[in-house]
Amino acid sequence: MTAAISAAQAGNVICLRDGVYAEPLTPRVNGTSSAPITVRALNDGKAIIDGQGVRKTVDLQRDWWVIEGVVARNGTDNVFRVDGNHNVLRRVSAYDASDDINSSVIMFLGDDNLLEDALVAGTGRYMAEIFGGDRNTFRRVFAMWSGWSGRDFCGVAWPNGNNVGVYNASGSTVENVIAYGRSLKGILVQSNSDAAISSNNHVLGSIAVLQGRNYDGSVWTYGTGQQQPTARPGPTTCTGITSWGWLAQRYGMGLYGQGTMQGNVFRDVLAADNAGVGFSAVRPYAAGAQGGNVIERATLTGNGLALTGNETTQGRNIYANTGMVASITDSRIPGAPGVTQGGGARLQRYVNRQATGAPLAPWEMESRAVAEMGVSVEAIIQKYAGE
Repeated sequence: MTAAISAAQAGNVICLRDGVYAEPLTPRVNGTSSAPITVRALNDGKAIIDGQGVRKTVDLQRDWWVIEGVVARNGTDNVFRVDGNHNVLRRVSAYDASDDINSSVIMFLGDDNLLEDALVAGTGRYMAEIFGGDRNTFRRVFAMWSGWSGRDFCGVAWPNGNNVGVYNASGSTVENVIAYGRSLKGILVQSNSDAAISSNNHVLGSIAVLQGRNYDGSVWTYGTGQQQPTARPGPTTCTGITSWGWLAQRYGMGLYGQGTMQGNVFRDVLAADNAGVGFSAVRPYAAGAQGGNVIERATLTGNGLALTGNETTQGRNIYANTGMVASITDSRIPGAPGVTQGGGARLQRYVNRQATGAPLAPWEMESRAVAEMGVSVEAIIQKYAGE
């Protein structure tokens, strides 16, 4: 594989035969808008790139590449790292970044990249993350966080593992993404430094369920056996422990940060059966501007199983600091004071931020999810969306 990637030129198509590849995929040239370079599994899901825990599997620092049908696993800080622009990852599955460092299984750092029809699961601080780039898209992504020990990263309290994050980035589109189980945060848009900007991000037609809970519905103890963990996995010199009494813990979707956050939209979204609230909007203090953040046609139900502290004050399904959310319309949020109950989420497919009216199922990666993960995405959609 390495020789073929090294020799690639704009417009080339490289087909990977079935098998496990121990070398990384690290492009060194750019494609073009009219002639991207494509790397494709000859048989969908049968070409596997294995980082063996010592390297990134795909380190894409170039522009105009398309990677299709590949499985990647056992990366270090990332499994797929996309630091270029105008790249596409399609029909990929990615598993297990480092359990101990500040890792993301899939990380987008460039601009105008697309992740479409993907499975992301296993260990890592994030399953899929957009970090600082603009106009990136996650479309039809199933994220299933299982754990992160953080022994070698003291920069955050533990537990602090998340499914999908938009981090100090703008113009992101998260459409038809499913965040399933266990993590601290299902789908998060944040601007968590004073000068950071996270604006015009849209979360559309997406689902977040069972954050802070195990896949069987029991409250997840992050491997400690304690309802409130009191010690980090060791051996480690890190000491910070996340308290469930803090705001913005174990929730489905939300906004967080003191930086600029304007024009972010959550539309046709469902958050259910999370240990914390379904939707959280927390501004620790004011630095940048905020305004125009809206929730439209949301269904937030069955959340707050294990809430403590202030988050219980708004009915267990939602907690929003004053001013963080400009409007909540046509939404179904039982117990939320001051919210006129409406029809709730119209779960449907979105493409380029446009509602299509088509149902979420059948799910393109269903057979791969069953074969690779032992999970039926369509059964989850049926359970929560009634499709």
